[in-house]
Amino acid sequence: MAVFKEAFNKVLKHEGGYASVSNDAGGETMYGISRKYFPDWKGWAIIDRNKPLKHNKKIVSSELDGLVSEFYRLNFWDKMRGTEIKDQPVANFIFDFYVNSGRTALIQVQRTIGAIDDGIFGANTIVVINNHGAELLQTLKCVRIQFVRNIVKNNTSQNKFLIGWLSRINSF
Repeated sequence: MAVFKEAFNKVLKHEGGYASVSNDAGGETMYGISRKYFPDWKGWAIIDRNKPLKHNKKIVSSELDGLVSEFYRLNFWDKMRGTEIKDQPVANFIFDFYVNSGRTALIQVQRTIGAIDDGIFGANTIVVINNHGAELLQTLKCVRIQFVRNIVKNNTSQNKFLIGWLSRINSF
């Protein structure tokens, strides 16, 4: 069964430190956590105490590290039932997709595997994921590449992120 820590470490390699980039839908972020979408996250108090922060600056704080890990586990890993997925690379990829694209990623995965596309990973979705072979990862990568290309097609201001998104996808 897949292990959260491995998936979490892979995601954090891509998330970086502090960012506040124009045209980024998430707005101000720290370790990939968006203040816009998660304004009540307890880690913002620590981040605000350390401001001003330069782009990609990381804060050395075991308390913040714990809050970041807990945030990703509760808001993404547990909701996608990551520990129940047998193939670690597939779990890593789905976790990363979910972190970047929210519930839409889960729907994309469900459509790809032929499960009910409600954006909720129930027992059936997990069974179907686990019944797929090694080809599932490559199939999901293709789906996600098309997904990010469609984002740029529908909103050209996002084009500046495309190379980074594709690089991230291809790192799996």
